[in-house]
Amino acid sequence: MPKMTETSPETSADVPEPRKRSVRPKTLARTRTILETAHDVFAERGYEGASISEIARRVGIAEGTIYKHFDSKKDLLGQVLVRYYDGLIVEIEANLPHITGFHEKLRYIFGFHLQNLLTNAGISKVFLREARSHDDYFESIILDVNRRYTGITQAIVQDAITRGEVRADFPVRLVRYLVFGTLEHVAWRAMSGRGRIDVPAIADALTDALVRGMAPPAAAEPDPACGLLDRLEAAIARIEAQPAHK
Repeated sequence: MPKMTETSPETSADVPEPRKRSVRPKTLARTRTILETAHDVFAERGYEGASISEIARRVGIAEGTIYKHFDSKKDLLGQVLVRYYDGLIVEIEANLPHITGFHEKLRYIFGFHLQNLLTNAGISKVFLREARSHDDYFESIILDVNRRYTGITQAIVQDAITRGEVRADFPVRLVRYLVFGTLEHVAWRAMSGRGRIDVPAIADALTDALVRGMAPPAAAEPDPACGLLDRLEAAIARIEAQPAHK
C-alpha cells in the first residue's frame, strides 16, 4: 500500500483559493464622483449645512443611491477627508526626496501645509471646526489619516535626532502641536477671508525658530530662538491687526 503524505489545508491542492470579489469599474467611478461632489458641497456649506439630497442632485442620482456607497453623512465626510489627506500625503512624499537638508525639508512641509489651509480653506475649516470637534474623532479614520499626515514631519525630526542635528531629549510628539497648531492659528483669519498672510515668511520664521530651539546644546547659539520667536510673534500680530475684508 503506498505511503500517504499529509497535507495541510493551506497547501492542499484540493482546496481552492478564496476568490476575491472585484469592484466593478462603474461602481468605482460612481464612488469617486460622489466623493468629489461631496468634497465641494462640504467645503461650500460646512458639515451641518451640507445635505445628502444636494450631493445626490449634483451627481445626478437618487438620494438613496448615496447610501449604497456610504453608511451615513458622517461616513461620507470621513471618506472625503481621508481622500483629501491621502492626496496631500502622496504629494509630499513625491516631493520630499528632492529636498536636501533638515531645515529645508521642514520649511517645505510648513509652507505646504499653510498654503493648503488657504487654498482649500473650505474643507480645512470643516476639518478644524466640525470634524475634529466630534466626540468620536479620536476613534475615527479621520484621526488615523491626520496622524499619517503629521507623522511625516515627526519622522523628519526623528531622523534629525538620529543624525545628531536635534537634541536627543526633544519630545518628537510635541512637533504635531508646535507646528500644526501654530500654522492653523496663524492661518485662521485669512481662511475666513479676513486678511492675507505671507506664506514664505511665516514658513521661514517658524522653521528657524523650531530648528534653533531643537538644536543640540553644543550647536545652540548663546540666545537661541529668542529673536526668531519675536519675529514670528510680530508677524502674527501684523496679521491679526489687518482690517477685515468686506
